[in-house]
Amino acid sequence: MNITYCFNTLQEGKGIPNRVAACSEQLARLGENVSIVTFNKANRRLPDNIIVKEPVLFKNQRLPFVTVDSKNMFLNSIASRSLSACFRELNSDVVCVDYTPLDRFVNKLKQKSGFKVLYTYHGVADPLMYKGAERKKREQARETIVAQCALSDFVVAVSEYTKNELKRHGIQSEVVPNGVDRSFFCPDKFFPNFEKKNPVLVYIGRYTEHKGVLNLLEAFRMVKTKMPETVLYMFARYESRKYVEKIKRFIKDNRLEKSVFMFRDIYGELVSYIYNMADIFVSGALDETFGMTFVEAAACGTPSAAFASKSIPEVVEHGKTGLLSDPGDCGSMADNIVALLSDKKRLNEYSLNAVEFSKKYDWQVIGLKLQKILRKIQSII
Repeated sequence: MNITYCFNTLQEGKGIPNRVAACSEQLARLGENVSIVTFNKANRRLPDNIIVKEPVLFKNQRLPFVTVDSKNMFLNSIASRSLSACFRELNSDVVCVDYTPLDRFVNKLKQKSGFKVLYTYHGVADPLMYKGAERKKREQARETIVAQCALSDFVVAVSEYTKNELKRHGIQSEVVPNGVDRSFFCPDKFFPNFEKKNPVLVYIGRYTEHKGVLNLLEAFRMVKTKMPETVLYMFARYESRKYVEKIKRFIKDNRLEKSVFMFRDIYGELVSYIYNMADIFVSGALDETFGMTFVEAAACGTPSAAFASKSIPEVVEHGKTGLLSDPGDCGSMADNIVALLSDKKRLNEYSLNAVEFSKKYDWQVIGLKLQKILRKIQSII
């Protein structure tokens, strides 16, 4: 069976490209014929037995992704022909797709090319977390993606939460979660000569409404009243300028400038060192469809403190790998953080539990789950 992944970029450090690359590698190791069609190879290193093709416009000129992402029918037609040529050359039996707008191209081409489509549903940020144009944008994105899931031959969801979301739309799916590279995210990476003098909390993610950074800061403000020496490091993508301004204003208004350190997002080897630097990984998110950072933190042996919202209880075991609070209860989160920081024995116990818990997200385990689903597809091709 020839399995082809189709995604816009293989850029390292990004969530879905990491999944595409990791799943491709695991399936190739299991003996499957795997290829990737992408508009940007980036600097991703993959085994030689994985074919990576970039759609072309003319001869050796790469097809710009704008031809797919555009509403122009002429450009869409060019993209469709180029993608179709890739799938024919690769003799694709199954094309795996993860996101819009490539999903609609793949679902249209399957009728002509005869391959099956396996859609991975990652979920969409809850539109209710936003207002105005941003809410409408997310509502439309969710409707579009769910519609494409319904047109696909098989669907996998990254969590029980997203599986249930699809079920409410009448779409059946199987859960294949995101994985973690446990040789990369592990408990033995520490900054050399780094002496930690204060309790350290770390947040990694995005500065945007549904990630709830203002909730986290409110909880941290309460932590400071009981453990004033505690510091919070935040590493996140500047996704919403207005929200970033609110965050900075909160920090200033509450005089937290010397204990909250706000940085932009980080990638690569540095990330695992940051997780290991933390006593607790913290998040104020009210809307997670999976929660990759919690799994990465767990693999590094770092317990979490968060809200028991949506998919988060799937990736943080309350009372074992971290402590969860009722959604939006910042006071309870603060109490949980203080309780863990005050009990080193419990913190160490949760750390060991977290490493053990992360094993079920090892990419080798995920690869086997995915192969079983592909075997089901193969049986009806």
